[in-house]
Amino acid sequence: MKKLFLNKFYFCLSSLALITGVHGQSNNSAEPFSVTSASPTLNSLHSTSAAKLTSNKFSANAIRNFAKDFKEVAEPSWGESYQGYTASFSKNGIQSRIIYDRRGEWTSTIRYYGKDNLPSDIRQIIESDYGDYSIFIVTEVTVEDNVAYIVTLEDSKYFIRVKVLNGEMTVLEKTNKAN
Repeated sequence: MKKLFLNKFYFCLSSLALITGVHGQSNNSAEPFSVTSASPTLNSLHSTSAAKLTSNKFSANAIRNFAKDFKEVAEPSWGESYQGYTASFSKNGIQSRIIYDRRGEWTSTIRYYGKDNLPSDIRQIIESDYGDYSIFIVTEVTVEDNVAYIVTLEDSKYFIRVKVLNGEMTVLEKTNKAN
């Protein structure tokens, strides 16, 4: 069970590495999100309404599961790839991606937001080592019952990306800012 979780979690984190970054990069055609600068946005070529998803019982399961878990979200954008389905929406300044497998079952959630929405305990962990840096953007990844926070920090010279998981912080990357 733990091995299955780790496989899912690392897959989600590796997918996240492809779509997040201080340097905006374009994504492949199966990816419904693209990140420019530090602000993720929907790529309209790959998103659609729920009514336009491939008509099968699996996409219906994803739509039904989304409606049950996110009653307050009226019209998410839906994307479909070989891996499954993604519902994307923005609410209260938080951009969210809810990811479902090909059977329509929830696999993970990725949320993007600023420092004001970062839980205080996570913020405290980061500020204990990087108090001189400001929080640029937060990417929160939830797989099963585990939540990892990928936080990009900045000062006048550097961007630093850290991961906080289970109360432990790891530096993922340090990049010079372009002058």
